[in-house]
Amino acid sequence: MKHLCVLALALAAPLPAVAEALFVSCDNGRRCARAPCPSRDVVLLPSGKRYALTAPRLEDVSPADLRRLEQGHGLYEGTIVLGGIVEDGPPVRIVARLVVRAATAREAALCRRKASR
Repeated sequence: MKHLCVLALALAAPLPAVAEALFVSCDNGRRCARAPCPSRDVVLLPSGKRYALTAPRLEDVSPADLRRLEQGHGLYEGTIVLGGIVEDGPPVRIVARLVVRAATAREAALCRRKASR
């Protein structure tokens, strides 16, 4: 009976919302003396919603897209639009799946807006 109650509670608990999204990754200016260092934010497009102190996970990105990301500073300057999933937490989990395109000037400018904390 006890196991049934635990199972019922687990099934009744709300699952985190998962959504496909476009986003840019931005340097937030934070610098640390040791790892891990949450030095990036993720900004959703086109809404501009910011996930502060969160970097996208890149394990689902293809090797070709990873090489493209390593060649520039797109993950810090918001100049590359990534596609992937956003799983509202806690903790928030953002997984990039592919490089979609270069960001427009307006999209990259979202990185320069300060996060409201």
